[in-house]
Amino acid sequence: MELFLLVAAIILVCILALSVRIMIKGSFAETEISRNENMKKLGITCVNEDEKKQSDPDRSDACASCRLKCGSERN
Repeated sequence: MELFLLVAAIILVCILALSVRIMIKGSFAETEISRNENMKKLGITCVNEDEKKQSDPDRSDACASCRLKCGSERN
């Protein structure tokens, strides 16, 4: 029973720490490739953007999956 309470207390502390971090930061990390600054710095782009660049470099339609103009940011 002591082990169960210890594990429950550790899990509770971890959940509270993550909650406080999210409240302080204001949001989760950006997971959309086209809007993630670190991905842009590394030169990683959306697969839809890559395919469109290969098929037609002048095409600027919105991506089907993310509904964004490829290479642009959404506010």
